[in-house]
Amino acid sequence: MSRNLKKGFTTIELLIVIAILGILMGIAMMGSRQIMQKQKEMASVQQFRQLISQATTAVNSRSINGVLVRSGNQIKVIDKDNPSKILADMTLDSKVITNLPSGQSLEFLPTGRIDTASLQPLLDLPLEIEAAGQTFVLEISVIGEVKAELVP
Repeated sequence: MSRNLKKGFTTIELLIVIAILGILMGIAMMGSRQIMQKQKEMASVQQFRQLISQATTAVNSRSINGVLVRSGNQIKVIDKDNPSKILADMTLDSKVITNLPSGQSLEFLPTGRIDTASLQPLLDLPLEIEAAGQTFVLEISVIGEVKAELVP
């Protein structure tokens, strides 16, 4: 009497395991894509804070006047006397929403401060950025510090 012992797996068993692994990998990739998108959106808040700080430093070190300009999702600080010269810039993620008005909004002075007359309208709004389903209120000081508070 010889017994026929099978060693290994059948083709069907292997295909089932591969299909299950494929489904699990697909779920993991969808989740990681969503996490990456949210992180990219949240980075816009930090980039805006850095843009204001960088612009304040740039105009102070060069003793020039700078202007914050928004055009669509592009935000940049340009030399007021030479608009083709970009001192700092950033691009908001397409899913990030802000109430920062289009056109010129803030004026940076050579003393390393922001002109209070140009700052007042942004303080009256208040300035908000919505990223990854969360809304942040941004408070900009005359010395270029930006405080971001999460709205509950």
